[in-house]
Amino acid sequence: MKRTLKSILTTIILVFTVFSYNIKDVDAATGYLSISSSSSVTVGSTISVTVKATGSKLFYWQLYVSYDSSRLKLISGNTTIQGEADDATYGTSSVSRTFKFQALKTGNAYVSVSRGEADMNIDTNFNTISYATSKKTITINPVIPKSTTNSLSTLTIDTANLTPEFNPDVVNYTVELEPNTTEINVGATATDSKASVSGIGKVAVVEGANNLNVVVTAENGATKTYTIVATVKELTPVEVKIGDKAYTVIRKKDMYEPPKNFVEATVKIGEEDVLAYTNEAMLCTVVGLKDTEGAIAKYVYNEKDKTYTPYNDIIIGDFNLYLKDLDSKVAIPSGYVRASLTVDDTVLNAWNYKGNKKFYLIYGVNTINGEESFYQYDKERNTIQRFYNDQVVDMEDQLAVKDKIIIIVSATTALFALTSLVLLIKIIRKKKPEVTTRPLDDFLKNESEPKKDKRKK
Repeated sequence: MKRTLKSILTTIILVFTVFSYNIKDVDAATGYLSISSSSSVTVGSTISVTVKATGSKLFYWQLYVSYDSSRLKLISGNTTIQGEADDATYGTSSVSRTFKFQALKTGNAYVSVSRGEADMNIDTNFNTISYATSKKTITINPVIPKSTTNSLSTLTIDTANLTPEFNPDVVNYTVELEPNTTEINVGATATDSKASVSGIGKVAVVEGANNLNVVVTAENGATKTYTIVATVKELTPVEVKIGDKAYTVIRKKDMYEPPKNFVEATVKIGEEDVLAYTNEAMLCTVVGLKDTEGAIAKYVYNEKDKTYTPYNDIIIGDFNLYLKDLDSKVAIPSGYVRASLTVDDTVLNAWNYKGNKKFYLIYGVNTINGEESFYQYDKERNTIQRFYNDQVVDMEDQLAVKDKIIIIVSATTALFALTSLVLLIKIIRKKKPEVTTRPLDDFLKNESEPKKDKRKK
């Protein structure tokens, strides 16, 4: 009997112990708080700080964030973190919030996070969650002035030498490159490793002068530009003279715009084959010439006479007209006088009719079909078309004939009217009654005789 009571008592104590252990497990749960951010920042800069709470089946939470307000200024975020999980059955495993602070002054600042009221942090089993306070130390450093150094320590062209020899304080250089050079490699190193350099590496070049800029930007944004004039020498220069002026024939493409409706070709000048452009409809060849000052222009080359004439044209829509000077054989249409006309900043020789400022005549060759003629330009509509003078002459002849007819008709009408008037006068005179007249003496005699009394019989 005693043994049975003892066994029952032992069982009761064991159950109570287990129950007590389970109650303690139900009453409390453990979570973890953490803070992540950079360990250092400079005065005036901003820093992001992320606070995180983790645990099993978080259902409701309330956390407080504190910080060193003497060294940090809160820019965004709420220092009270409070909320509940959307899922009431399983809760959530973690909660995080990110804050932004501005560093105010040098020194060590802190950011810490702790739980709020104990009964405000529970899991989905309504267990109270306990957290250990977490703290993060942030070192605030003084601002280091940004470098102003924007010079180069080296500057090179891989295939040639700079003139003058490189000096960090000299910013203008020249270099000559061999004919047919199309690409060079520009190398440069900044004196300060915090500076950046642009304009280096492989650079395309063309015949003639090429302006290359290497720009150094200091850490604080200040810039310095080193300029290199890289001149690609011409292929065996071909020189010609026009009057007293000397020119060099352009031998490389893309140095001037080809004339419209011309095709690329070559022409022999002296002993050299050079670049040219031809138009079969016009039987015309154009070459590019460069003067001693480097200005490039197009010229019509007469291979037979070895002469050069400036090539001037205008383009209006799809129409291209090569402008020519009038020779003595070309007659200006009747009634037209010379006038000044400007099209696209180009002053042209032109003629207008009796001061008409809407329509002008210009003389040239259509580069599409080679027609050489006067062309009428409509200034208001900016259009151009061939001028047919024969039609104008015919119209003038027709007008002259009409004028003669009008004169004849008018004269005939006037003569008819005059003749009719004369005939009318004659007719009126014939129909006028004759008036009988007596001599004056008979009249006086009759007046002196006594009147007879007609009443006497």
